Amino acid sequence: MLFLIFSGSAIQCKSSPKWIIFECNSTHGELEQEKPAVTLTAEMLAGLPPDLKEALRESAILLDLAATNEVIARIRSDHPDIADGLGELTESFRFCQILSLLGE
Repeated sequence: MLFLIFSGSAIQCKSSPKWIIFECNSTHGELEQEKPAVTLTAEMLAGLPPDLKEALRESAILLDLAATNEVIARIRSDHPDIADGLGELTESFRFCQILSLLGE
């Protein structure tokens, strides 16, 4: 599970094999759980070609949304499910989780 821990101005990323998305309900301050469309695993990403994994890693480290989306577009032709899951993570700026899935 990926946790973003807000401590003052610091954000820490912690991860484990599976993940769940939590959103804050702004009116009541409650947590609502959503199920992801695709549950990505490290094994799924391990099957990608090395050049795509490296490009994805570099764009995620740089928090570069445009570059990450370009890599996802390249992945989509052969691995649409993986691309969908990565797109979901990218849209939510969960680059730490992408890096975790890549073994970083």
